[in-house]
Amino acid sequence: MPKKDNVYRTIKTIEGITIHVYEDDNGMVKPHSVTGPAILYSKAQEKQDEYYLYGIKYEYSKWLELSRPLRTPEPKDDLQD
Repeated sequence: MPKKDNVYRTIKTIEGITIHVYEDDNGMVKPHSVTGPAILYSKAQEKQDEYYLYGIKYEYSKWLELSRPLRTPEPKDDLQD
């Protein structure tokens, strides 16, 4: 069976919660975001946003440390001057 690309998407609930997820090649859907919280609660819910990488929940400081290499673009070796 050919390997499927990871799929990233955003889900919004009727309660106003925004969830950023990715689906891996096995079909598992997990919360994930390298640009900010993976789960954003509405102001009315008075809950702290949650930070996830590949389905694992982290405190903000640890998430920031681990997500930094994922946010840094890789150098383009194929560009010519």
